[in-house]
Amino acid sequence: MAPGLRLWSLALAASEAGRKITLGSCDHFGHRQATQNPPANQSPEGISIIPWPSQNLEDAIAETLRQVSPVCAVVTTDLVGAAVARVIAADTPLWIDLYGDPLAEGQLIAARHGHDGGLAPLMANMVAILSRADHLSTCSRAHRLAMLGQLGMVGRLGAAACHGELVSVLPGMLVGLPDPQEGEPLRGSILPANAIIVLWSGGFNTWTDIGTLQAGLEMAMAETPNLHFVCLGGAIDRHNPGTYAEFEERVMASPHRDRFHLLGWRPQAEVARLTREADVGINIDAVCHEAELGTRTRLLEWAEVELAICSTPTSEMTRDLAAAEALMPFRVGDAEGLAKVLVTLGRDEQRRRALGERAREFVRGRWTPETAGGELAQWVRSPCLAPDREATAPAAGTNRLIEWMRALEPALRSGEQPPADLASVCRRLQSLEGSALVRLRDLLRGRG
Repeated sequence: MAPGLRLWSLALAASEAGRKITLGSCDHFGHRQATQNPPANQSPEGISIIPWPSQNLEDAIAETLRQVSPVCAVVTTDLVGAAVARVIAADTPLWIDLYGDPLAEGQLIAARHGHDGGLAPLMANMVAILSRADHLSTCSRAHRLAMLGQLGMVGRLGAAACHGELVSVLPGMLVGLPDPQEGEPLRGSILPANAIIVLWSGGFNTWTDIGTLQAGLEMAMAETPNLHFVCLGGAIDRHNPGTYAEFEERVMASPHRDRFHLLGWRPQAEVARLTREADVGINIDAVCHEAELGTRTRLLEWAEVELAICSTPTSEMTRDLAAAEALMPFRVGDAEGLAKVLVTLGRDEQRRRALGERAREFVRGRWTPETAGGELAQWVRSPCLAPDREATAPAAGTNRLIEWMRALEPALRSGEQPPADLASVCRRLQSLEGSALVRLRDLLRGRG
């Protein structure tokens, strides 16, 4: 999954600094975060790996920090980032990477469930991250701008940080695929020998437009009798199982259901082999802020094996690939446009090959730990506290907004009232309607 691949790419980028690295990996929605790592406790690159439990994560991280006594820490995901931010020593430099905007994803989860109850704990994690990090990184230029706004909301854009840079852009980075596992090919077993294979690999998340995906595939199948859809992946347990379940229901009702092959989650070595068999990889997003701010990691793996890619040009990664003519785009929500792309690519092997070759060349030249991770490696060589977190910083200790946000974080996290010394804040919150985020926004604007 994407969190594990991101963790491994950051570790490889940081290793360019020549430091010894201890890599902590936690269970992430039922999948270990460092899924790209070998099973042994020591990777070939000499990076030590420590597994963390999903329960009592902060205690496990605190124990690792005591054992290792790091000169700095580099963390990814909001869950682990917030946990580290809460337990790490104040004088240890901390880089936190957010591979996509947690608030934008939280919005989609809220919309799916029809309520905003999960936003307050999410905001608590963001407050912990934004108020403690010495440096932050994102996966897109758009997300960097959003994060600067978020830093301003928690008081980090004060006098001391005026001329410093708190946020870097580290795009999705290719870390390679495992050696393909030997096994029976799809063609000649579950697929006919002349099948055109359209591949989906990975999870069906909240931003997946399953309606357009299913409708576009059916139109293409009606026009191309040997076109088959193969899915390697599916539901994201403990996070968003519902989107995939809905897609399964649609497939069962399809007149072409015998050409939808939902193979589920498979070992990475098997995925590597089956990906090489495919003709076209498909990515499809709905209109949402997450797609605009985030990225799509699976495209990096497809590019590495020169798989022709078609996608909605919603993320920065997909737009960059489309601009380089390394991806065939279709409009968001356009099932007919998707079908046309699939039919065109299905009939034109030369065009598929050209797209795949351009994608591989583009990704290898720009999006690897060596080419895209330079800022992180430089920081790890000389880690430092953020300018506004230095004790000698101008106006140090005068930013009341940071104090308020840190005091509110435990209340957001637990759903309980803030401490008694924030009674006036409580009264304002109680007098307002809407989600915790709306209340917090209004508070910071001085309403109530």
